[in-house]
Parts: sequence; structure tokens; C-alpha cells
Amino acid sequence: MDRNLDAARSGPLWLTREEIARDAAEFARIVRYIENNPVRAGLASKPEEYRWSSAYGRAL
Repeated sequence: MDRNLDAARSGPLWLTREEIARDAAEFARIVRYIENNPVRAGLASKPEEYRWSSAYGRAL
């Protein structure tokens, strides 16, 4: 299934790092925000405790 054809658009489906963050500090802030979503949702008490988080992988 081609998502671009379904949506009648072209280009990448996902944004690259450069398209979502202006610098390394902003990128780090965005990563922290995403990694804290399971904590805010009550699925874990710390980001690295959530098995499917990138924080879990970095904590190993």
C-alpha cells in the first residue's frame, strides 16, 4: 500500500530531524517530550521503564 498515493501527495512520509528541529537543543527537547508520554499517560513512572520507549533502549 502506498500512503502517498492514498493521500494524493508526494515526498517522504516521515519528516527528517532537520525538518522538525532547528538545532540539537530543540531536538533533545522534542525527544524528552516524546519519551515522557508514557509517564504522562500513567504507563510508567519513569521514561526508561516503558519497554517500547527509546529511553528504555538508551538506559540498557
